[in-house]
Amino acid sequence: MSLDLSINVEVASYNLTHNLGELASKVPVGTTLSYLSMTRYEEKKLSLYDILWCADENGLYTPSDIREYLITGLQYLKENYDDLLQYNPSNSWGHIDNLIEVTSKLIADCAIYPDASLHHCR
Repeated sequence: MSLDLSINVEVASYNLTHNLGELASKVPVGTTLSYLSMTRYEEKKLSLYDILWCADENGLYTPSDIREYLITGLQYLKENYDDLLQYNPSNSWGHIDNLIEVTSKLIADCAIYPDASLHHCR
C-alpha cells in the first residue's frame, strides 16, 4: 500500500508508502480550526501525516494551503532526525530520508504551483 499525492493534472506527482504514516504522525506542523457546527469550532493539532495523507479532510485543498505546514514539518524532521529514526518502518519499506526528500520537493512545487488543486489517491 502507498499514498499517491498529485498537484493538479500531473503537474507534480509523489508516492509515499503508507508505512511512513506513523513516522509522519509524530511530526507536529501546527494547528487548524475544526468546525463542530455552524457556530462551534475547536483548534486541532496537525501532524505531517494530516497534511500529506489527509489534507482534504482538514480543509486544505491547494499547495498554498499546505506549504507552510510542510516547511514546519521538514524543519522538524531535520532537527529531530535521530529521535525519529525509531519510527522508521520495521519492514524497511520506507525511511525518514524518503519523507524528507518528498517533503522538500513538494515544498518547491507548492511555491511554483500555489493555486493548483491537490489530489490524493489513498
